[in-house]
Amino acid sequence: MKFNYSFLVSIAILSMIFGCGKLHTSDKQLNDEVNAFATSYFNYDFHGALSHCTPESRKWIVYAASNIHDADIDVLRNAKEGASVEIKDYVFDDNDSTGYALVTVNNYMRMDTIGKACQLISKSDFRLPIVMRNNKWTIKMEGLPRSEKQNHD
Repeated sequence: MKFNYSFLVSIAILSMIFGCGKLHTSDKQLNDEVNAFATSYFNYDFHGALSHCTPESRKWIVYAASNIHDADIDVLRNAKEGASVEIKDYVFDDNDSTGYALVTVNNYMRMDTIGKACQLISKSDFRLPIVMRNNKWTIKMEGLPRSEKQNHD
């Protein structure tokens, strides 16, 4: 009885195609989720950001929203353009269901001093914690996003 190796090769190729397709979908969903959260959050659309977070992240979104004052709103309204986000990389923990996204945010308003209007920051890097729940990636806020380091150009 001869064994048909072409059949095995065909099965292997199909497995790689469909297996990679699933991974690509997962990567796309992760990219979409991180981008949607960061774009909403750094443009002070906290309602939009909330829909891309875990339920326990709500307290941090509410806290961030409660720290916006009239002077900040004036700065935001007068800004020529909103914040933009670029995803740089992902770092996953050993369990592959948690980690963080490394993002660069351009032209965002940083609120850092109580009683003073926010400042326009041209570029900063952030780590956004991510978690997979129910086969879906989402942001898990463990505090307010803080700049890793500011890029001074």
